[in-house]
Amino acid sequence: MKLFSLLFFPALAASVSLTASKNIVEVAAGTPDLSTLVTALKAGNLTGALAGPGPFTVFAPTNEAFTKLPSSVLKYLLEPANIKKLQAVLEYHVIAGAAIFSKDLKEYQKVKTLEGGEVSVIKKDSRVFVNLYAEVSTADVGASNGVVHIINRVLIPVHIMDSIPLALSAKKNIVELAAGTPDLSTLVTALKAGNLTGALAGPGPFTVFAPTNEAFAKLPSSVLKYLLEPANIKKLQAVLEYHVVAGAAVYSKDLKEYQVVKTMEGSEVSVIKKDSRVFVNMYAEVTTADVSASNGVVHIINHVLIPKHFMESTMIEAVVSSDSF
Repeated sequence: MKLFSLLFFPALAASVSLTASKNIVEVAAGTPDLSTLVTALKAGNLTGALAGPGPFTVFAPTNEAFTKLPSSVLKYLLEPANIKKLQAVLEYHVIAGAAIFSKDLKEYQKVKTLEGGEVSVIKKDSRVFVNLYAEVSTADVGASNGVVHIINRVLIPVHIMDSIPLALSAKKNIVELAAGTPDLSTLVTALKAGNLTGALAGPGPFTVFAPTNEAFAKLPSSVLKYLLEPANIKKLQAVLEYHVVAGAAVYSKDLKEYQVVKTMEGSEVSVIKKDSRVFVNMYAEVTTADVSASNGVVHIINHVLIPKHFMESTMIEAVVSSDSF
C-alpha cells in the first residue's frame, strides 16, 4: 500500500511529539475491544503499513461497531477474493501524513482519507462525530506513529456500500434472491404454484420485473385466488412469464428512453426511462432497480403485469367463478 503525506489542517502544530512506545498496530492488538479490527487489518495485509513511520490518524471501530454490520457483509469483506474492497474500507478509516488530536479540531472539517475519499469530522461541545453517524467514544490514544480515535460505527465509502449488497445478492439465483426478500413472498408463492422455480433458477440470463406483495394486493382478491388454483396453471404461468425477459440481463443503465421488449410469455412490454424513473407498460413503476443475481437481474415493480390478450377474459372469469359474485 502506497502511503502519502497530506496536510489537512493548516492550524495544526508543525510537529506533534509522539512519545508513546507502541505503534498503531500494537496499540490495536493490545486493546481487546479492537480485536475484530486487528483481524481485518491482518486479512487486508495492512498491519505492516500501519506499523510504519506515519504519522497517521486512525478512526478505529470497536468490536461492537463491526457487529452492527450485517454478518454477511463482514464475512464478505474478510474473504480473500475481496481483499481490495476490505483494504478500501480500512483505508477509509486512516488519514496519512498527520497525527490529529481532538484539540486540533475545528467545529467542522472535511479530510481526505488514505482510501481517497473524504470524511466529515464535526466537533460539538465535547463530542466528535465522523460522517455524522460514527461517534468517537475514546479520543487521543497516542501511538509512536500517530494517534487512534476509537469509534462506535464502521465507516464505509459510498461506492463500496453500494456494491456490497449487489455482490452478495449476485451469489444467489433469481429464485433464491426472491425467496430471501420478504416483500416478494407472494411472487415466490406464485412461482411455486406455476412450477416455474426450476426455470428461473436455470442459467439464464434473465431480466425479471418482480411485483411486490403490495402489487399483488392491488389485484382483486378473486383474481389472485383464481390464478393460484391448480386448474388455471397455464394462465398463471402466462402472467409470470410476462414478467420475464429471457436471454439478457438488462440493467437500468442499458435502457434507452423508450423500448419494446419481448417477454418469455411471447407478448411484448414497453419500457420507458424518464429522468431517473422507469415504467413498464406505463402503469408499473420500478421501485428498486438493478438487483443482481447469479443468472440475471431483478427490477422490483409496484404493479402486476398482465398480458393484454387475456386480461379481460381472465378477470371476468375469476370474478364470475368467485363466491362473492
